[in-house]
Amino acid sequence: MQAYIGAPITEVFLVGVLWKRATGRAAFTTLITGGLLGAGRFVLDVMHDAFKMDLGMLNGLVQFSFLNYSVLVFLFCVLLMFVITVTEPKRSAAAESSLTVDWGADGVRVFDRDDVAWTGMVACFVVGLWVHFS
Repeated sequence: MQAYIGAPITEVFLVGVLWKRATGRAAFTTLITGGLLGAGRFVLDVMHDAFKMDLGMLNGLVQFSFLNYSVLVFLFCVLLMFVITVTEPKRSAAAESSLTVDWGADGVRVFDRDDVAWTGMVACFVVGLWVHFS
């Protein structure tokens, strides 16, 4: 199931981190579109494999490897996010600054003990799950 829905999530995260110009509207549209593509493929797989339905022209899509399908969805999502971002009108400087968070201390984020404690707890939780399921 993760391969069906993971591609758009990964794409939005990577493009959002690596490309400063990426917009929230493009990310949201990409997540919805990629999620629908993945969910649609999953439904087709269930119909074909579990219910033994003949899907006609869609049988070829179901027989195509789901991992390769995820790569194609990822690439499609990258293209979709790029096109949506480039075609959106530029925001004004005032609108741009209203979307940022003021961390204080002249824009420099200062980590306090609570931040370190929460990070440590999350890390312990992840390592615990990893050890438990390995």
